[in-house]
Amino acid sequence: MIRSMDEAPRDGSHFLALERVGIEDTDRHVLEWREIWYEPSRAFFGPTMWMSEAGAAQFGEDCFAGWLPLPNKHGAK
Repeated sequence: MIRSMDEAPRDGSHFLALERVGIEDTDRHVLEWREIWYEPSRAFFGPTMWMSEAGAAQFGEDCFAGWLPLPNKHGAK
């Protein structure tokens, strides 16, 4: 079941999220599953950001439609 981004982890955990990706040369977008994590940082646009496996930094939860948990990468519980 897809969870709300309001419940997404903010501890650096990786998870799958539906990211809104713009279609080049149009004003349309599609949703794609991407590995995402929360990476607090200081920037001109705000104090925190989400990072995408594609290398893009996204500010704000509105970039994502929801998320699913991933197993711990190191096997810890």
